Amino acid sequence: MRREKGITLIALVITIIILLILAGISIATITGENGLLTKANAAKTETKKANAEEQVKIAVAGSFDNEGKLSADKVKEELRKIPNVGEIRDTNRGFPIEVDLDGYTFVIEGNGNVTRKVVKPVVDYNLSTDEQVEEGTEVTVTITATIGEGEKITKITKPDGKSVTNTNTTSFPVTTNGVYIVTVEGSNGETTTKQIAITNIGTTEIFSDIYTSTQTYTDGNKTAVIPEGFAIGISSTINKIENGLVITDAIDENHKSIGNEFVWVPVENFNNFIRVSGYISGNPQTCTFTTTGLTSGQYYEPVGDGIAKETEVEKMYKSVKDNKGFYIGRYEAGSEGENEDKKVVVKKNKPVYNAVPWSNSKDMTVLTGGAVELAKNFIKDKTYKGKVTSTLIYGVQWDATLKFFNDESYLKDGKGKGWYQDNYSTGNPNHLTGIGVDSNASNKVRNIYDMAGNVSEWTMEAHHTNYRVSRGGDYNSDGSQDPASYRDSYSPFASGGSIGFRLALYVDV
Repeated sequence: MRREKGITLIALVITIIILLILAGISIATITGENGLLTKANAAKTETKKANAEEQVKIAVAGSFDNEGKLSADKVKEELRKIPNVGEIRDTNRGFPIEVDLDGYTFVIEGNGNVTRKVVKPVVDYNLSTDEQVEEGTEVTVTITATIGEGEKITKITKPDGKSVTNTNTTSFPVTTNGVYIVTVEGSNGETTTKQIAITNIGTTEIFSDIYTSTQTYTDGNKTAVIPEGFAIGISSTINKIENGLVITDAIDENHKSIGNEFVWVPVENFNNFIRVSGYISGNPQTCTFTTTGLTSGQYYEPVGDGIAKETEVEKMYKSVKDNKGFYIGRYEAGSEGENEDKKVVVKKNKPVYNAVPWSNSKDMTVLTGGAVELAKNFIKDKTYKGKVTSTLIYGVQWDATLKFFNDESYLKDGKGKGWYQDNYSTGNPNHLTGIGVDSNASNKVRNIYDMAGNVSEWTMEAHHTNYRVSRGGDYNSDGSQDPASYRDSYSPFASGGSIGFRLALYVDV
């Protein structure tokens, strides 16, 4: 019997698979990101650029006169002879001259030098919703990139590191507030990095990059000075001066605050930067003020000339006048660490720094061993030392802050607006900083916490000849009796658990 020769089914399948693999390799070689077609197109683009640049250079070379001088009018005359030349611009009525040709822009200097104007990609974005949404809600960020002058967008790298190529748009989902970074590359090799701040998911507060120089921040017709070494709030709840502009000295990779926080208190009219009487039990607490020295029965705080070993008040007043404001700790002074490692912080949810005296001296000219010294030393190891000065809050700053609140009911009655004897044991028994007394955080005004209640706070003000003034009530007192504007006075040695302090910063001038 004669046997027919042929190919088996298995061999046929293997052959087809090999052919498909070879076909895939061939296609990738021709059309891939580094394929022949891509390289050919890139070479075509480079040739187009070089030809356009050469035409411009020839026109410029033909514009020199016999003495080797170059006339702007002659250059423009020669440029107009180039076929398909585009717009010619000389905004200074001379050099430099810009000319558009074949989708590129070239710059001609007065010495005849010709360079191609580098164009970087422009990145824009929009959100699937701009409305405030609940924590965890997914929001889609859509990126649109453009680039001019004959170039194209070649790559967009999303926050997760994944890239899309040869498209000018892409999108990605986010479910938490933060700063998301997108990088776009053009065919000319130029890149643009865009930081996209998402602030409308839940209540997470987001901050800018840390400022590398002191700058003025403008919000409508109001201004604030942002010191070098701080980041400014960019979430809608913390970026308005009238609502309490918040700054922090440290952020994490998601631009959330991990540092000490302060709030700008505007002082638009310096003539109103004065101490005023507060309230006790809903009635005016009549106070007699002086700036000329410790006097029996009066409330003293230096102005202008300062006192022995205490000249910072002069600088503070000048800074407030020149900069139209100052910073107050967003929270009462808190503590981190134990014993010799214990340090002052201005952060949320920290044990309040209490049981501390005003100083170890009856004489106001010796400012060591207590809240005054702790406040001054707060800044000594900070990178922004020399940009701002930290102090124990002055009485005049406390009153300026209460004026900024613009809420007379808060000044008169602290009940329900702070941690007092009727609520602290169940709501804040450990006297932590920045804990809301209710779902509305009624102990927060203009983003500043606990000016009423929690602990009474030392100030730089004095009473009689040998007492120091604290402000606001504390967890042992009645909110209706001792509101935020209330003044009490103690020996500077007093250091009970219900007494703490608050920092202030003024921008160095």
